[in-house]
Amino acid sequence: MKRISLITSIVLFIVLCVSTSFWVLQFMKPEARKIVAPPVAKPVASVESVAGLFGGALAVNSNYQLKGIVLANPTNQSEAIVAVDGKAPQAVTVNKEISPGVKLSEVHSNYVLILDNGVSKRVDLPLESKASGQIASVLETIPTRPALSIANGNQRNRPQPQPPPVPPRNPNE
Repeated sequence: MKRISLITSIVLFIVLCVSTSFWVLQFMKPEARKIVAPPVAKPVASVESVAGLFGGALAVNSNYQLKGIVLANPTNQSEAIVAVDGKAPQAVTVNKEISPGVKLSEVHSNYVLILDNGVSKRVDLPLESKASGQIASVLETIPTRPALSIANGNQRNRPQPQPPPVPPRNPNE
């Protein structure tokens, strides 16, 4: 019997230690902080970058600036006015080299495609092109035909109406 009381005492002492340590840890533990996951940013693919995967031209920043375009009826005779590295612009025809390893591939109304070591790149015409401003100023200086003014009594510049033709008379009548 002595053994049973000894074993019972040891088991109860272990239960008392476990219970005491549990409640001490419950009172001493720090306040739980909320864990917030960072927002997941959805990757956004632009149309231009996806176009490069399917054979389209990439619109990238480059050291080529498109200054003007001259479109011809046979497109292989079209020209583009391109400035390289901020130097003076030069006129380049289709399939000619702009600089070593860089060739003018296609000319369109608002952009050109260049092949830079086999990679197709798109160079857009600036929105406010100096050429369009020059064309507009040239059109404004073209003289126009003065309007006829009847209200001012300027009757001599007015064309006179023609009388209707008179049919010939038949002498038998």
